[in-house]
Amino acid sequence: MQTIAFFKDEDLKETFANQTSIIQTLYHAQLEVSKINENLHN
Repeated sequence: MQTIAFFKDEDLKETFANQTSIIQTLYHAQLEVSKINENLHN
């Protein structure tokens, strides 16, 4: 991700990367839940 390049501070970069991975994890979890809900209704 190019956004990281804008952060000069290493800590900021790390925090941003951590937040990004958390968001991705939550997004994937939400997709899984959606699939399960779909299967329950079918």
